[in-house]
Amino acid sequence: MERERTFPSETSEDNTEISGIFRQAKTMQLPKPDEESVQMDTSDLDIAKVREFLSQRTSEPESGEELKTQEQRKIDRAFEKASRSVWEILEQLRPEIEAGEFETIIGDDASGRLTSLIIYRALSEIYHEKGLKEPDIKFFAGSRLLGPIKSYFKSNRIAKATANITGKALVVSELLVSGSGLIPLLRGLKKSGIEATVVATMGPKGADLEGYQLITPSHEGSSAAFAHSYAWHGVEKDHNNLYANRSTLAEPQLMRYSRDKANETAKILAEKFMSDIE
Repeated sequence: MERERTFPSETSEDNTEISGIFRQAKTMQLPKPDEESVQMDTSDLDIAKVREFLSQRTSEPESGEELKTQEQRKIDRAFEKASRSVWEILEQLRPEIEAGEFETIIGDDASGRLTSLIIYRALSEIYHEKGLKEPDIKFFAGSRLLGPIKSYFKSNRIAKATANITGKALVVSELLVSGSGLIPLLRGLKKSGIEATVVATMGPKGADLEGYQLITPSHEGSSAAFAHSYAWHGVEKDHNNLYANRSTLAEPQLMRYSRDKANETAKILAEKFMSDIE
């Protein structure tokens, strides 16, 4: 028969000793620490450096709203960068703008969309103040990756789409490397007999694009502020199509914020432009 296992009873010597230890522990009082001895020495702590470290943490934001706030700060910086380039372009075009020559703004989608909106709204403000008819705006998708045959057919489609344009057009792009992405557009304008000037916030200075003049900022460090900012402007180009498509990366809240910033930036530039006239 298997022997039943037993544990020490309350009367066993072992249990009596353990109970005594517990009773002694219950009545034991530990001395309180000296408050001065546990005070943190902050004499060598640089609070400014701690704040700087915390502000530069790379941890993921805790909520979508915090992410939007970070993106809005990026948008603010991009528009600040773009405003300097756009101002230099407006200054170089001052005689034509003051005369109200540009009746249509043509935006080069996709990265040129926000720059186009700034210029379009700035000219609208200026023309309104001068009692001139405000310009129209159109957007066409860039065509950098097209071969000769597709480029030819696209230029024909652009010619038909721009046939009703009167007066001079201002073609607005952002980053131009060789200008090849604008060739179908410019050839289409030429087929329609439309006079135009091309501007870009960054590009080869003095380039001749199908006989059209290219205006770029003169200051060093000019750059493309809105390259690959699909969430902000909300579109991406299909080189084969006449118009850009809605981007899958579009963020409606950021798009509204960007358009508000375009309005705000344009108003500031227009006021500066008009104040220099006075």
